[in-house]
Amino acid sequence: MPKQQASRSSVVQLIRELEERGRRASLNGDASHFEKCASQDFLAINPRGEIQTKSESLEGRKAGHMKFNSLVHQDVQVREYGDTALVTGRSTVKGQFKGKPTDGSFRFSRLYMNKGGQWKLFWSQSTRIAPGGPEVAQASSAGKRPARDPHQIKK
Repeated sequence: MPKQQASRSSVVQLIRELEERGRRASLNGDASHFEKCASQDFLAINPRGEIQTKSESLEGRKAGHMKFNSLVHQDVQVREYGDTALVTGRSTVKGQFKGKPTDGSFRFSRLYMNKGGQWKLFWSQSTRIAPGGPEVAQASSAGKRPARDPHQIKK
């Protein structure tokens, strides 16, 4: 990946572009973007609560474990902290994981760091939103009081 020169004012746009390229690559089953973008010491916590290294994540991508029919990102926020950028958002997914349906809504966070002029993905976490959860999350992120206490959601 070529060095990515960016002023402080363009870092947010650069990270948004990396996120969009990653989203499109995921939809197309293309592991090459992740392979280039993720740092060697990348770690992730997937929706099943498993910790994965770059090599484990890459292996799953190359094997096609996750197949997306659609992948929509919403409420994406990028916050820059010098040589670090934090991305948070929500995904709506339709697809299969190892042949089993995995449709749903997820919250995600990712951490990028600028090392030697290159922005690399260091951390990712994705958590499934419980049924009824998106309305609570949207109300909270909009500064509104949720209609019900999110801690009182019954299973």
